[in-house]
Order: sequence, then structure tokens, then C-alpha cells
Amino acid sequence: MVRKAILKALCLFTCSVTCALPTSTFLLDWWPNPNHVPLFVAQEKKLFEKHGIHVDILKINDAPDVVSYVTMKRADIGLYYMPQAFVAAEKSSLRMLAPYIDQPLQGFLMREECAEPKTVGGFPCALFPHFVEHLSGSPKKIMLHGDLAFNLHARTVDAVFGVYKNIEVHQLEAQGIKTRFISPVELGIPSFSELVFVVHKDFKKQRPFLAAIREAIAFCIAYPDEAFALYAKANPDKTKNVLKWEKNSWNETVPLFSRSLIFDAKQADQFFDWLKTRKIIGNSTVLKECFTIDLYDASTQDLPAQEPFAPQQSEQHVL
Repeated sequence: MVRKAILKALCLFTCSVTCALPTSTFLLDWWPNPNHVPLFVAQEKKLFEKHGIHVDILKINDAPDVVSYVTMKRADIGLYYMPQAFVAAEKSSLRMLAPYIDQPLQGFLMREECAEPKTVGGFPCALFPHFVEHLSGSPKKIMLHGDLAFNLHARTVDAVFGVYKNIEVHQLEAQGIKTRFISPVELGIPSFSELVFVVHKDFKKQRPFLAAIREAIAFCIAYPDEAFALYAKANPDKTKNVLKWEKNSWNETVPLFSRSLIFDAKQADQFFDWLKTRKIIGNSTVLKECFTIDLYDASTQDLPAQEPFAPQQSEQHVL
């Protein structure tokens, strides 16, 4: 009885502390996948609360919803893609807060035996045609909806654009399909941060959020197996078969996260100029107006020093 009373008191105390913290709503860019492991680590290990903020993670299945949710202040923070974020920032109150994965992930994916695709499928967006133009052979562009990997599997098209080298490659491999991936950088397109945190221009809670994310990323790098176990625990609807290929995907993803959460100003500048040259964004758009911080002033991106981790006791999860 005494033990139950103590546990109940502790639960009530924890709840009261959590409820007293300011709450932010975070919107994923897609259904949970290995790119999101640090976010669930931060949630499961209560790193957000440690840094003075409570974060609710919402899941969606249509990435453009991030823009409308954030700009209408229905969500405080979202995970989005730098190319599309530049386009959105030109015409809305959306701003980029920090890089999450600061290199391209998306590219062209085709079956291994396909030497030169005649048809390329992709989501209808302003960027798709410009990326396809860099492929040799002038393939036909086909706008698709739904799962791009499924369309490649079903041979609806010879290749798809918009899939991730660290996700769909492993997904299709688990189905016995060997693929070939071409990064946009290989085709002469400037590098960019694939995944970025986006907020409304009035958002003010960035420091505690980013401090928690940076600590979560450091944990993932130090203890990748334990981190994946926390992700699996937070997403119990995942089947063993899915978790099996996602674990392979996770092993490739771990080194891709930004350690500093600070934009590479030169990289962003070069990609911004490429978007302007291709008329994807207008000439009147100003680079600094797309971000919450000054890319060339490190003091605006300052975070507290990262605390060292205590030895981690392994958390088991059966795949």
C-alpha cells in the first residue's frame, strides 16, 4: 500500500511538472521512419522536458500540410524539405529554423538493370521538372500520387524521383528488388540540407527545442541500437518485417544528422542562387528572409554546450 501511494504521488508530481511546461506541437513530414528516430528519442527520454518544453509529435501522410499547419499556427514546429521551404518562405510566414539532415537524401531511383530510364515519376511540385532535366536521355516526366516506391515496384515507371537513398532503397531491397540511386549532386545540382526544422516567423521557443534535439542526436550517435529500440517502442504498430528493414535503414541514417544544427551559409547561398537561376523562386526573394536566424552571424545560432552522456544501459527490443 505504501509503495503504491509513493508511485501514485510520483506520477502526480511528474504530471504536474510536465503540465506546467510550455507545450509545442511538432509535425512530422511523413509517417514515422528512421529519419525521425532522434525526435522519438527526445520524447521517450524526456529530453524536451529536461530543457524546459513539452512537445507533442503529430504524424501526417502529406508533407505539404506542414506549411499550412505551421503558417496558420496549428503547429509550432515542422519537419520539411529545404527546396520546398525556400519556395514556401517566398510567399508565406514559414521560416527555416535549423538543419536536421544537412545533405541531400532524395534523388533518382531505378531498378538495377535499367541503364537509361525512359519514364520518370515524381510528385507534382515545382522542383520535379528541373531535377529531371539533368538526367541524360530526356525521359518523359509522369506526375504520380501515393507511394513512389510502389510505382517503381509495379513498373509503372522506369525510375522515380523524390525517394530517399536511406529509406526506399532498403524498403525495396527487403522485397527482393535491387536498385540504383543517383543523387542530384552527381548531376551537378548544388548540395542542400534535405530536412530542416521550420517554424512560423514569430516562433520564440527555438532554444530549448534545439537543445533537446541536439542531445537526442548525440545519444543516437553514441547508442544507435538503444535509440532504435526507443523508436520501435514509440511506434508499436510497426511489424517485425518493417522494423527489420528499417533497422538497416537506420544504420545508414545515423551518421547523416547535423551535429551542430547550424546551417552551412555557403551551401544555403549556392542552392538559393540555383533556385533563382532556374526561376523556381523569384528574383525579389531575399535569402535572409527565409530563415529565423542570420546565416552569417554564428551568435544567432548559439546553443549551450552539450553535456557528456553517462554510461548507457542497453534497452532491448525484439525485431
